[in-house]
Amino acid sequence: IAPLLITWLGFGMVTKVMIAFLISFFPIIVSSVVGLKSMEKEMLMLATSLRASRLQVFLHFRLPKALPSIFGGFKVGITLAVVGAVVAEFVSSDRGLGYLQLVANS
Repeated sequence: IAPLLITWLGFGMVTKVMIAFLISFFPIIVSSVVGLKSMEKEMLMLATSLRASRLQVFLHFRLPKALPSIFGGFKVGITLAVVGAVVAEFVSSDRGLGYLQLVANS
């Protein structure tokens, strides 16, 4: 996808940020959705029996249950964002860490 982004956005900083963002976005979203869906039916039945609103169910039941998965997604996403930034510099840069690696390699 990097060549397409370079074609659309050029060789600027926006391209590098978009590549890093896109690489890290999907693991974060997938782990967050898995975490939010991990609430047991018994907890949901308890919340409905206590007449909790949808917002209260989210804030007091789903979100605390999903936080370990969300932070695990952030941990993976941060690592992938750094890798994405270096890859973006490999592809579309004339300076930076990726460029220096390409120069040293050749």
